[in-house]
Amino acid sequence: MEDRKTEDGFSYYEKRLCILFFLSSLPNSFPVLQSLVTQYTPKHHCALNDVMDEFTTKVWKSAMCRN
Repeated sequence: MEDRKTEDGFSYYEKRLCILFFLSSLPNSFPVLQSLVTQYTPKHHCALNDVMDEFTTKVWKSAMCRN
């Protein structure tokens, strides 16, 4: 059987092999990307100063009213 090369230098068998390698490598990347997404914890600080100030003043006012 003659190995017929196309204009790009690949035979039919080599093209099929490259496509199979490419398609088999796609699902293997998903677990790596999934671990990046699920284990990422951003630096985050809640700005609760205003909320806490309001809460403490309400607590103090209610405690003062009871006495």
